[in-house]
Amino acid sequence: MDHVLENSEDSSSRSEVGECEEHVNQMRQECNLPLRADYFHSLFPVAADNEFTTKLVRLSFVQENGGSGKKKRYWVMWDATVVGGLDDRSIATLR
Repeated sequence: MDHVLENSEDSSSRSEVGECEEHVNQMRQECNLPLRADYFHSLFPVAADNEFTTKLVRLSFVQENGGSGKKKRYWVMWDATVVGGLDDRSIATLR
């Protein structure tokens, strides 16, 4: 919805989350939810070098822990062989 209503762009670089996610992160922050740290998913480290058919990929979210300045990291993970995320036909592929 944010893409259509705000005419926002996705990230084209691994070093930024993009206009759309920046706006959605503002909403997450207002609701005290973890913020999306990366726009592009990455392979879960053990998924890259194993012989299993399951290939886990993950998205990173961070949340500051009160006034201590420490951050908690959360991951959303899925099996890319079932859900998607391993081939070049992905919608959000880094080129």
